[in-house]
Amino acid sequence: MKKIIFTGAFITTACIVNAQETLQTVTERGYTTVKNVENAIIVQEASSGNNIQLYQQAGTSYLLAGKTNGTPNQRLAVYTGGAERLSVLAGGYTGIGTTAPTTKLEVSTGTNYDQLGLTKNTVEYYKGAGVIFRNLVDDGTTTEIGGVQARLLNGSTGNVEGSLSFYTKSYSAKVEAVTIKSNGDMGIGTTNPTEKLAVNGKIRAKEIKVEATNWPDYVFEEGYKVGTLEKLESYIKANKHLPGMQTAKQIETDGLELGEMVKQLLKNQEELTLHLIKIEKENKQLKKACSKMRREMNDIKTKNKI
Repeated sequence: MKKIIFTGAFITTACIVNAQETLQTVTERGYTTVKNVENAIIVQEASSGNNIQLYQQAGTSYLLAGKTNGTPNQRLAVYTGGAERLSVLAGGYTGIGTTAPTTKLEVSTGTNYDQLGLTKNTVEYYKGAGVIFRNLVDDGTTTEIGGVQARLLNGSTGNVEGSLSFYTKSYSAKVEAVTIKSNGDMGIGTTNPTEKLAVNGKIRAKEIKVEATNWPDYVFEEGYKVGTLEKLESYIKANKHLPGMQTAKQIETDGLELGEMVKQLLKNQEELTLHLIKIEKENKQLKKACSKMRREMNDIKTKNKI
């Protein structure tokens, strides 16, 4: 029993001495290489004499802290597979995939479809991973001012659905400003868009282009028959709107279909233009007939000396 205790104490003491020697050697030699520490972490001076590496013997993954052009504490780097994967510069700039980040976090990749991943590892519908933006405010606290929120809508196998929302803060209240549904419909000011773009509010734009087909230039084609004004009058009296136009109730319920409305208005205008042209021709004929009648009346008066 005493022999076993003695042996254990000897092994423990040897390990402690070995560890102390490793640390002392590193300190006393000024980052001189510490070798032959099997399956241990090694601190060594890089071949350039400017860096300190922390790694497992015979490994290609290690932590590097060192100098740049002789200036200490310029960067901290993590290597895997012999390549630098993560860099932290003196100003706190952090790079993933880049050794020269220019922002607090910069991610660089040369591979298509590389992505940043945020994962929520519990199944909760209408919840999901997100990004929160915070800022220091007047009372000295760091407060949430906006963010991006993903939501799980359907988690069943083969039918996974999710949505994405961008939100802001207005007078400390959370405002869901933009919502993108699982089918790609986007809402601004509404969380339940039913169109590719639904806006609950006013829109100001320099120009809006509406694509349309079957534009009513055919009204001016030869052989196009325009309905009579009498029929148009009867239609208006019966329906209280022009042919082809949405009713007031339809617009209140479904909204105004801008492209279709402009097309139908143009069609009605072109048909009315044809009516005006026809009326103008008839007026000219009437004027000619009236002028002829006046001449004939004058001739009769002259002959009869009236």
